[in-house]
Amino acid sequence: MLLTGLAREVLGREVEKPRGLQHGMWEHVALNVEQIIKSFRLIALSSYIKHKPRFLILTVMTDPSRITIERLSDYTFTVHFFNEAHITTTVTTADDVVTEWVNHVFFIQQQHGSRLIVGLDIDWRPKINGHQDKSVAMFKVCVGDLCLVFRFLPHRNLPNALFNLLSSRQFVFVGVWNNGDYEELFLNYQIRMLNAYDLRMVAVEKLGRGEMMGMLLMGLVREVLGREVEKPRRLRHAMWEHMALNVEQIMYACVDAFLALEIGRQLL
Repeated sequence: MLLTGLAREVLGREVEKPRGLQHGMWEHVALNVEQIIKSFRLIALSSYIKHKPRFLILTVMTDPSRITIERLSDYTFTVHFFNEAHITTTVTTADDVVTEWVNHVFFIQQQHGSRLIVGLDIDWRPKINGHQDKSVAMFKVCVGDLCLVFRFLPHRNLPNALFNLLSSRQFVFVGVWNNGDYEELFLNYQIRMLNAYDLRMVAVEKLGRGEMMGMLLMGLVREVLGREVEKPRRLRHAMWEHMALNVEQIMYACVDAFLALEIGRQLL
């Protein structure tokens, strides 16, 4: 049995090494980022099988935007953004984990004593056979240096804690909303967001630049924060709900909500 087979049997983890790297002529080329990540991951798995440490820390770096991610446990990560922000990120499909995270956020708000700005990004399920399934695939929520990535599985009820958070007057929600997002959240989940702002509209009002109404999130990041953050094309239209998220998907899921939060802090 090969190492990835042992990982499957001993750790219960599926680690698929791309075919293009399985017989790569490593010594003939400078290693690319994917080769480095895969090499490190296999070494880490070997060490983990032998020693079973409490935490397996895996760091992935993306040079152009200087974003890194560390795995702390099965569902917690730290995302480092330009070495200026360090976001503790919880990734889950479990209601009880969401409830614990939301309760902690409400506790922070009570200690803070005023409305907190919350970065919010929502991924909807894609069209199937030409019909749009208007249900949420993933909620990405960021408050301060805490981020929740909640993969909302089909045919599940929304956790009460998340409903209470999104409906609360104690928070100000910011993001780049698609047409009808507000309405769909209300029609499908009875969520009435009372303090929600489309960052494009805020930017137009605050900066007096009408063209910003047509920008996507990364365009606002460039214009408002002065940062160039390039999201890989393969992740822009990824079918997030069809697979377990890999570390790169988790990293950019967190970054989406965090950047919305940072733009909101600048403009509100």
